[in-house]
Amino acid sequence: MLEQDVMAAAEVQDALISRTRPDWFNSLVQKGWYEPGHQPDPITLGHIFALQFRHKIKYRPEVSRILVQDGLQSLREGTKGIEAELIEIRTALDQLLSSKGVQLALLDALDSTLGELPARMVALKTNSSAREGS
Repeated sequence: MLEQDVMAAAEVQDALISRTRPDWFNSLVQKGWYEPGHQPDPITLGHIFALQFRHKIKYRPEVSRILVQDGLQSLREGTKGIEAELIEIRTALDQLLSSKGVQLALLDALDSTLGELPARMVALKTNSSAREGS
């Protein structure tokens, strides 16, 4: 195993010097490679990139800060439209509630609903007692 690794490393070094790719390079990039005895799925270039990225975030605070700042900026940009809509809704509600006719209608509706509440509670209690007795 060690001999194969040394040979592969030498081949990679030769390829870097001559600026040519080894025959197996494209296959490894496209399909990944298997680590004997470790996992059934191949290790891909995406896995290597993700591990490297996680390492950079973990051990380089400036990279972590940049990532967090970018994420927060994205959130800020996404909520700008929501803030404007909320202001519009609040203004419309204030205008609606400022007219006396609407206020009176809301108070009447609330009064009639609250007036019916005791009768509804008695009906619910009666129905639940009847079900328990069955």
